[in-house]
Amino acid sequence: MLQSNSLLAQQDFCRSYNWDVTLPSLSTYNGTYQGEDVALYIQEISFGNYTINDLTPIRHGPFQTHSAGMFEIGTITMEFLCPTNCIVMSYFDNWKGQIVDQSDPNNPFYYPKSNYVYNSTVNFYDNGGNNLASYTLLNIFPKTFPSYKLSYESETMIKFPIEFSVDQIYLNTNT
Repeated sequence: MLQSNSLLAQQDFCRSYNWDVTLPSLSTYNGTYQGEDVALYIQEISFGNYTINDLTPIRHGPFQTHSAGMFEIGTITMEFLCPTNCIVMSYFDNWKGQIVDQSDPNNPFYYPKSNYVYNSTVNFYDNGGNNLASYTLLNIFPKTFPSYKLSYESETMIKFPIEFSVDQIYLNTNT
């Protein structure tokens, strides 16, 4: 026991770390929106890997055992600060335009999924700037868009929480 405590004392537990998110660049009829410019305004990100919410029961005579059920990914949420030039709102409005074509209000339609899904990366760095871990969010797209909660009472800056759908999350092994 004493040896493990002395080993723990020698470890550098990095409790504060740096992170960044890579967002896709969008090419639309309005022009190109650089994801790296919008990613600068991410204040917070919440994501997790897979969970197993339901177990599959297996019967063995009078007994029951369980095996793993389907893997599920929880909601990914990013909170954006809104700069005065509204680049965040324009970016997501154009992403919305890649999901639904509303150029003819009498005949809107959904584009195929391949038109609006992208990959995104979340990188973790130590205080020295060394890459500790990198996660790829595969086939990500927003499922909520900027909504406004304005108040003179508590907010000094407008914040937009955006929820995303993602098909897979995996740890990149080349870091």
